[in-house]
Amino acid sequence: MNTKPVKQIIPLAAGLAWTGGGLIQQKLDGSFTTQETLGGILAGETVGDMFTAFDCVGWQRQDVRLVPLRERLAMRNELCRAGQIPIVPETTERGGEFLQSVLDAGGEGVVIKSWDSSYFTPMLAAKRIETWVGRIVGFNSGQSVRIVDNISGQARGNLPLFGGRADQVRVGSVVKVEGFGLHRSGLIREPRICKDTATSWLIQY
Repeated sequence: MNTKPVKQIIPLAAGLAWTGGGLIQQKLDGSFTTQETLGGILAGETVGDMFTAFDCVGWQRQDVRLVPLRERLAMRNELCRAGQIPIVPETTERGGEFLQSVLDAGGEGVVIKSWDSSYFTPMLAAKRIETWVGRIVGFNSGQSVRIVDNISGQARGNLPLFGGRADQVRVGSVVKVEGFGLHRSGLIREPRICKDTATSWLIQY
């Protein structure tokens, strides 16, 4: 039951222009969690010490992950009402406007789900993409490096450098990094090298 949903990233512009049907939910800046309550199991995110539900994966001791979303939401809503558990902000219309409001408030983005989808069906995700200039301060086992902000020195996390790119840098190299905003810790969400051009990621050797 503790299976994290699969996301397919779409361009932010596509999310902002979204007018199609389905359910649009805010992506919270937390960790994926499942929680048992009143004979059911909810899927959601934990931010700090608060759990917020976005789906139902178990109902009356049965696995309901293959049940269509519209039916799972009815189960989720009943469990949340009974257990006084908060539900993630969501809407069924004006998806682009909803996404913009999430971004304006500093949020990460949204996910878009089809009403007939199972829990295993990949959902669409539109997130903010930002860029940072980082400095390499160390190498990890495998093809990744540790980076900090080039100006402030604040830790920004681990950056994958596949395809021989790890051999092109050393401690002190400056790189351009993309990601979906910052965690509260200051680490970059899903960091990756800049894709403006094939070489734009490496600013200085």
